[in-house]
Amino acid sequence: MTLAGDPPIRVLLVEDDEDDYLVTRELLSSQSRARFELEWRADFDEALASIRERRHDVYLVDYRLGARTGLELVRAGFASRPSAPVLMLTGELDYEIDLEATALGVTDYLVKQELSAASLERSIRYALSHHESIDSLSRSEERYALAVRAANDGIWDWDLAGDRIYFSPRWHAILGRPEQAGEDDPGVWFGLVHPDDLLRLRSAIDGHLAGDTQQLLSEHRIRHADGSWRWVLTRGLAIRDVDGQATRMAGSLSDITDRLAAERQLQH
Repeated sequence: MTLAGDPPIRVLLVEDDEDDYLVTRELLSSQSRARFELEWRADFDEALASIRERRHDVYLVDYRLGARTGLELVRAGFASRPSAPVLMLTGELDYEIDLEATALGVTDYLVKQELSAASLERSIRYALSHHESIDSLSRSEERYALAVRAANDGIWDWDLAGDRIYFSPRWHAILGRPEQAGEDDPGVWFGLVHPDDLLRLRSAIDGHLAGDTQQLLSEHRIRHADGSWRWVLTRGLAIRDVDGQATRMAGSLSDITDRLAAERQLQH
């Protein structure tokens, strides 16, 4: 919602029927909760040019645009997810079109005859809020992905309920192992741990899952692809539900072989 003093919400309406344009303009101007700055494009190519300028906060796109469709416009105007929320307008609800619109990243699918000033303002307000949330989540995921790629540690993520685990490419690289599709069994990890260290590692995991320790910390040996034993430090942190039960645990694997060798040399 735009408050007094805030800039108006810039709306691009793509509609080839002038009467529908006038109705939409009246709906936006007759409500008092938000201020809108409306631009109208009736031609497909002109609308596409305006979309590519990325000047608008929200797009209202009619499904029928002469011989073309609004979905074609969305597909041509945005290489991936739309840069601003798109609301598709149509004369009647069509489930298949709704599904296709959703797949293209369209935020909502509105039937013109059912619109009122209040419902259109509410739909735009929701679309803006939803798009901002998705953008924030996407940025967080990008930051996480960059951090994982930049880290020298191998990352693992264990779904305890499904007993499936994800190993990052770096985790495999530390052990000199090629990535294998479908290799998500925790037994793969434990099968590589030195027999003399396996009980200690499992005890550390069980203790953390039981809540006895704030985090998982375990130094142990693990088999490298070349047959040697590498000393690694495994760190982890459990994620718990409202009842305190661990549902997931994620962490890292660091190769500490050289560090331990240097420490032993100093001690010697």
